[in-house]
Amino acid sequence: MLQLSVAQHLEKLAKDINHELLCGVPYAALPLAAVMSINTNTPMIMKRKETKMYATKRILEGIFEKNQKCLVVEDVVTSGGSLMETVSTLRSEGLEVTHAVVVLDRDQGGVSVLKQNGIEVKSIFSLTGLLRILNEAGKISDETVDIILEHIKECQFSNLDFMKDNLEIMSL
Repeated sequence: MLQLSVAQHLEKLAKDINHELLCGVPYAALPLAAVMSINTNTPMIMKRKETKMYATKRILEGIFEKNQKCLVVEDVVTSGGSLMETVSTLRSEGLEVTHAVVVLDRDQGGVSVLKQNGIEVKSIFSLTGLLRILNEAGKISDETVDIILEHIKECQFSNLDFMKDNLEIMSL
């Protein structure tokens, strides 16, 4: 039920984005992309994390043609690395990728990185927006909000010191 609801919200974000295909970022976003594909009757392609070494030996599965417009679906954007890796593969296969829809933007600079690489991101939630909602509902204190916002500020992927300390994340 929750997955269906989340997929429907992503579909609303995607409504005005011109696309002919969907591709979920492996592997967490694949179920969301599959539900969206079924609900909207939009073909879905699948990117593997690694090239299959048997049968088709392809990293990208599904039926597509060069220059088709593909919308990428992701669950969470932090650095933008996983999404960008998927975009790079899709583009190398001749697909046009200019947009992504995501469930949660963690507000750590990933959306900015993606924008610099020609990807516009639409998200259902942002972490700072969720914090505000929870705080206004009395579920978390002002102090907790301040601590989390400070952490987000310190852990920006535009912060060179943070990036040096987290190279393994940046390689995603």
